[in-house]
Order: sequence, then C-alpha cells, then structure tokens
Amino acid sequence: MTNSGSIVVTALSAAALCAAAPVLAGTVLVPPSGETATVTHYTGRVINTEYLGDGVSESLVEMTGISRNTVGQSAFDGMDAHCLMLSAIIGGKPRREGACTQTDRDGDHAFTSFDSAAYKLIGGTGKYKGISGSGLYTVAPEPSAEPGR
Repeated sequence: MTNSGSIVVTALSAAALCAAAPVLAGTVLVPPSGETATVTHYTGRVINTEYLGDGVSESLVEMTGISRNTVGQSAFDGMDAHCLMLSAIIGGKPRREGACTQTDRDGDHAFTSFDSAAYKLIGGTGKYKGISGSGLYTVAPEPSAEPGR
C-alpha cells in the first residue's frame, strides 16, 4: 500500500547545538551552543501498513523534506531531510518514532532521532560532528490539493 501526503514539522527549540568552537563553512554558521527554531516541510510515502486488529496499526513511512530556520539564522536553514518513521495507532492514540539524516549545502550531515514528544540531535559529520541537543516539535498536516480531503 502506498500513500503520500505532506506535513509541516515545527521545531520549537534545539539547545546545546554542539560543544565545539563555532564553525563557518560556506554560508552555514553553527554556533557552539544556543537555541534556534526551524520549520520542516515533509512529504511522506507509506512503505507498508500492518493492521493488527482492534484498531491497532503500524506503518513504516519514508519522508523527505526541507528545513527553514525561522529566526533568521543560517544554522539548519535549507537542509534536506530524509527520515524513516514508524507510525502507530494503539488504543486510538497516534505514536511516532524514527530517525533522520539532514544534509546542508556543504554536504555535512546532522543525525536526529524522534519520538512522539521530542527529537534529539545525536551526531553528525563535518561541522556537525559532536553535535548534541534536543527540542520539542509539533506536527500539522498541510492542506490537500484534492477536493474534499
């Protein structure tokens, strides 16, 4: 079964960006610490859904998107995101968890993991090597281009 749709993920903050000195590569400045805010627009493709009875289901979803820094900083702005998410409905409540690789204009990667409540910066390459931090996020579906959906 395949399905596609778009969602917007708004990251409210990411603290403790990294422990290293500030790095300037290309046009991306990663400060040694601090907070920022981003919005990521994703589109997703359901790879498979298992219906487990009693209204319980789990879906594996591949998502791609692009992040924008909403406070005018270059950190995490314009990064391409590629994620795998396990989306479950158990007891009528949605649950999400997964991991993403975000790639900046210079080809450096930031690795994140997430669950239904928060995300974590767990490492990276290049200027993001040694990065750590966490943040809260919200998910909002984008309007469908199809009438009545």
